[in-house]
Amino acid sequence: MIEAVVKSIDLKESSLVVQTEDGKEISLLVGNDTDISVMELETAGDEDGTLADLEAGFVVEVEYTEGDGGCHCHTLISIS
Repeated sequence: MIEAVVKSIDLKESSLVVQTEDGKEISLLVGNDTDISVMELETAGDEDGTLADLEAGFVVEVEYTEGDGGCHCHTLISIS
């Protein structure tokens, strides 16, 4: 799992671009099987979320695999 900052989100294409600490940008495809968690502000706990719950600038942890069709995101956790 890597930590990165969300640079952009494309809800229509179900994808997002994140930037790692070393400046590498990764375009990720988000599918129905992607596990997305977002921070619940009142309790500072995690709750199930969707791509629409994220915004550019959020710090996230992502787990993904690279394949012929691009990078597929398996787990995405918003930590900010």
